[in-house]
Amino acid sequence: LPNGEIVSEPIDLLHELRAQRKKTNRNLALASRKNVLDPYMASDAHGNLIVAPQGTHSSHALAGVLEQSETETLTATAYTLLNLLGERAENASWLLELTDRLAKSISAYLTADYSDVLVGISKKEQSGNTSAAEVAAPRKKTAPRLNAYNSSIPLLAIARLAHYQQASQTCKLDDELKDLGNGLAQQIAKWLSVGKGRIWQLYPTSSHGNALHNTLHGKGNAYLTHLCASALCEWYALNCCAENIHQKVFDALMQTFDLTAVALFRLMGAYQTGVKGRADAIEMGCALSTLGKISSTLDLQDGFITRILKTSYRIFCDDFMLPNGTFAPMRAAFEFSKGRDRIFVNISSVELGLVLLNGIGDLLEPHELLVFDPLIDNISANYHGPLGWGAAADKASDPDQAPERQPDQLPDRHANVFFVTAILAFLRKYRQEISRSITMIARSELGVPNNYPKKAHEFPDAVAGTIHKEVIGPIQLGKREIASMSLVLGGPPGAAKTSIAQKLAQSLQWPLLRLELGHFLGKGIAGIEIEAERIFDLLMELEDIVVLFDEIEEVILDRSPGSGEREARFLTSAMLPRFQRLRDKGKIVFLIATNYPDRLDSAATRPGRIDSLIVVKQPDSQARNRLLETFIGDFIPKDRVADVQEILLGENGMSENCAEFTIGHLKSLVIKLAQELTANSALDKMSLGQLTVKLIDDIRPDFSHYYTDG
Repeated sequence: LPNGEIVSEPIDLLHELRAQRKKTNRNLALASRKNVLDPYMASDAHGNLIVAPQGTHSSHALAGVLEQSETETLTATAYTLLNLLGERAENASWLLELTDRLAKSISAYLTADYSDVLVGISKKEQSGNTSAAEVAAPRKKTAPRLNAYNSSIPLLAIARLAHYQQASQTCKLDDELKDLGNGLAQQIAKWLSVGKGRIWQLYPTSSHGNALHNTLHGKGNAYLTHLCASALCEWYALNCCAENIHQKVFDALMQTFDLTAVALFRLMGAYQTGVKGRADAIEMGCALSTLGKISSTLDLQDGFITRILKTSYRIFCDDFMLPNGTFAPMRAAFEFSKGRDRIFVNISSVELGLVLLNGIGDLLEPHELLVFDPLIDNISANYHGPLGWGAAADKASDPDQAPERQPDQLPDRHANVFFVTAILAFLRKYRQEISRSITMIARSELGVPNNYPKKAHEFPDAVAGTIHKEVIGPIQLGKREIASMSLVLGGPPGAAKTSIAQKLAQSLQWPLLRLELGHFLGKGIAGIEIEAERIFDLLMELEDIVVLFDEIEEVILDRSPGSGEREARFLTSAMLPRFQRLRDKGKIVFLIATNYPDRLDSAATRPGRIDSLIVVKQPDSQARNRLLETFIGDFIPKDRVADVQEILLGENGMSENCAEFTIGHLKSLVIKLAQELTANSALDKMSLGQLTVKLIDDIRPDFSHYYTDG
């Protein structure tokens, strides 16, 4: 671990990750508060919600910002939307409304300020049809000048918005915003292509001659290159690119990929041979993220690229991360001229951490994620009461009084919207990766398969409609709140209870985990309570998995007086709350399969804990014939299939003599016939028929003790 402690058991690492997730959740609750974000929000004269780059309540200060740079406000608004997206499902309604209003604001600002430039770029190779964006009146006589910063962040926000809308099955991205996005994407792709895979400065050149000079005498700007490449990746992955720019975007990303891979490979070699000082934290962190993002988007993440990324990440953590979790960049993220002044733009350590996690977070092992623990502590230490980060700056009446952000440490008594929303996005992304690692360990400890069952029998006709209506349909529509996530499958031995679980997992394309009584007896009868606690503790970390509890009646027996031993009743009392918590979480579907549903405790099957009770009986005539046909094709030697089909499924076939047979009994009958035919291939048809009659009588089940009252 980063603190030097050695853990040898996965469960110990799981405890460390859970502690980190708890700490992250605590910080995330603070960062998600309404009063932390409110100081940055205001409406312009057109009623659009906008974000002031410096946090202030003062309308005078906001007006000053707008007069100085409207594009700065647009960029701040887009950056805020980008970092807020994803919080909708887990926060208050005000955040849902805020996200919607920010999205509309970005559309209005882009249409008013950029439409002439962007739509022209997007459509210049297409014929004629104009959109509303093309004729929108610009807010200013001269449209703001596009640069790598105010182009990439709005495109990232638009792409993330489109992705969120697709995932939540809400409205699709409107054509006007899509046209503007394509215009931004084409401009960024052109800059990267002219720069041979790099962005060299805030206002990139369109001259190949200047680009050649830059290539020979400079090394580009890693942060701006990262922003532009990430924006193109997000847009490309959505399949939103117009036909005329799709290939251009791909080519630009490939150029950037090749250049970044070579640069990182050289840096890695220099550090491993003891030659340091070739890069700083921002340069190496952004290069790492850029390579990870492009390789993931274009499916280029082979073993060689993964090794470069992992080794470079280790070098980055060893050389650039300070004990307090922050980084120490040697230079600003980027710089530009404003009049006679030279402006240096820095990014915080939280923003750099977010850059890393967005690029390579899914590649990191659990112990590699824990290196961010000191940064989480630093975020906590810099929280200043109900106004969060920026209590002092928030009281300033003049935005010019707000101090600059510090590049190498978290701000102490001041902040701005870039920093505050970056904290929110970083914590959310970090929690996501921590949860992924916890789930990975839990799956490994429980032995969850990597894939869903590839082969499964169809549902019995009697239960197919119920399972599709109550379980599969709602889950596939994203409405788990109305889905039956817990079921009891009751029926005699061999009644296809396991087959139902397999088909359910296959239909959902989720892995199937089968837990039997033996799993709870891993430490003997005396340790069943401890083992049950461990198993359910791990199950709580899983999602999108079907869990089959197979014949575990002994741990949830009826507790009514005289129904069993005192110890069994105590065990049932301890198990029921665990099933309840598992159902309440609603992340997995679990089924309790039992041969004797009447023996289960009534509290175990009550609504709220168990959503559906399904009794599975023997297949009817049509289902029985389909099953026999399948089993005959699977097990009987090919040269005898016709004989067996005629004996069992012919006009006077013996299938009707198998009315009491469950799926298991039917399968056993066909396997026995296959064994006899394999041992005696010369068996004639008449002898085979006589043998079949005998086998049916031998296998015939006796369920007279099982069903009562019909």
